[in-house]
Amino acid sequence: MFFKCISATVGSMKYAVTAEASSLGGDIAVTVGGGTQPHIGAVSLAVYEAERDSATVSTVTVHTHRDDAVASYFAKAISREMKCSVTVTAGIHVDNASEEDILLLRRNAADCCGELICKIKALVEE
Repeated sequence: MFFKCISATVGSMKYAVTAEASSLGGDIAVTVGGGTQPHIGAVSLAVYEAERDSATVSTVTVHTHRDDAVASYFAKAISREMKCSVTVTAGIHVDNASEEDILLLRRNAADCCGELICKIKALVEE
């Protein structure tokens, strides 16, 4: 599996979530950012386990940040689909985000992950 860089964006303005992926040998590195201030808020590593058809995820989160949910979600989903190890660096920030803002950003992140997986699969199958 080799691809240089693939990206996907879902949402607009402060609700946009963008993910970029590149291959590292047989593995994948992903960066996810969004909102008004993309940053490094959490880093996840997912390792695919063939015998369980699942992935084990380890995550490190920057103090006071809550980007671990997005980082671990992307890492596990991509690892399971592509059957490889995946690292994800994630940071999405919107000042004074309401619960509705957070729900929309999470939905956009999940949709962005799905779109990114589709693009990776399409390139790998070529």
